[in-house]
Amino acid sequence: MVPAEKPVEFDPKDMKVVDENLNEVGIVRDVIGSVRAPYYLVKILVPLDQAREYVGRRLYLLEPSPDLTRKLRKGR
Repeated sequence: MVPAEKPVEFDPKDMKVVDENLNEVGIVRDVIGSVRAPYYLVKILVPLDQAREYVGRRLYLLEPSPDLTRKLRKGR
C-alpha cells in the first residue's frame, strides 16, 4: 500500500508506479481508505528483496500526457 498525498480525483488503475529515476516499481490495482486519506494498492513488479529498498521512499504515478492519450485514442 502506498499513501496518496491528496484525494484521488481520477481512476488510477493500471497506472505505473515509478521511483525518482523512473524505474518501474509496480502497477496500481485499486484505491482503498477514506476520501481524505486514500491508499493505492500496488502490485509490486520488482523482486521482494529489491522491494524492501522502496519502503518509506517517495514513489510517483506515471501519468500519460494528454497529447499521448489523444494520439492513442485516434490510433496514431
